[in-house]
Amino acid sequence: MADNVDEVGLEEVRAMLTARGYEVVGLEKVWRHVTGKVVKNDKMFFFKMAATPEISEFTRNEHTWDEILTKRPLGTVIQVPHDYDAGVWRERFWFMADYIGGRKLADPEHPGELAELRQWLPEIAKLIKAIMTHEFDGGLLRDVRATESERKEKFWENINEWEKVAGRDLSELKNFIRERMRFVSYAPSHGDLVPWHLLFGENGQLYLVDGEHGKTQGIKFYDLAYCYHRLFTSLRTPELANELLTAFLAEYLISADERELFRAILAQRVIGGYFDAARDSRRVSRERQDELTSRLLTGRVI
Repeated sequence: MADNVDEVGLEEVRAMLTARGYEVVGLEKVWRHVTGKVVKNDKMFFFKMAATPEISEFTRNEHTWDEILTKRPLGTVIQVPHDYDAGVWRERFWFMADYIGGRKLADPEHPGELAELRQWLPEIAKLIKAIMTHEFDGGLLRDVRATESERKEKFWENINEWEKVAGRDLSELKNFIRERMRFVSYAPSHGDLVPWHLLFGENGQLYLVDGEHGKTQGIKFYDLAYCYHRLFTSLRTPELANELLTAFLAEYLISADERELFRAILAQRVIGGYFDAARDSRRVSRERQDELTSRLLTGRVI
């Protein structure tokens, strides 16, 4: 059977869900998933299914992430959705979760008024710290099963591939990272923690979604660096990026070595940002990328 998303007919998915007792309100194909709104026993659910068997690992990882953090919560104001059902259909993993249905905290495609995001930055900082210091019961599919040398080799493979696509000399940033690799350590991470993955529920509760890239042994400070970079270059708001960092430092007593690790991971994210900008300049501002690079290399970040 072909694995392309277009080979998965929405009517077939609808029939599968109907056979399981769900009333389908709506379905759509979104990039590498089929998502939708369904009802069972008068309760609304969010449905998510991998578009291909290969994507199932990410979908299952998100489901496991939600389950682990439901059983052992982070204890933060921002919560994760509760999952209720899951299965495999035609080698594609699917799950049912709380239907949140609300708006994003912020959206890079429609930035608009960001005062609300600014108010939530202290809670986002607490969330990042809580994930990074959380004791997970069990592992995740996206956890790296490799030796230290293999992990670092893959780390550099990614950077070198991003540089090729970026089409520019990034040797200064690469040297900046190389000088700080001795500070690398590991901690849990969401892997894609940005304001547009923070959704409001109907009751005003804010939820962190899309744990597809969650790991129990990610690189420490990855979520902080990732969110900082996206605020700076995708939302194009350096001031909010710095406010997030200030809020995090008020929550977490960071050591000198950890500061250097954060800078290294932020430099890695900047290289990834040049890769993103080369593919879609609307997604990441090249001007902000250059500004952040300058600040980082001249010691003006943290």
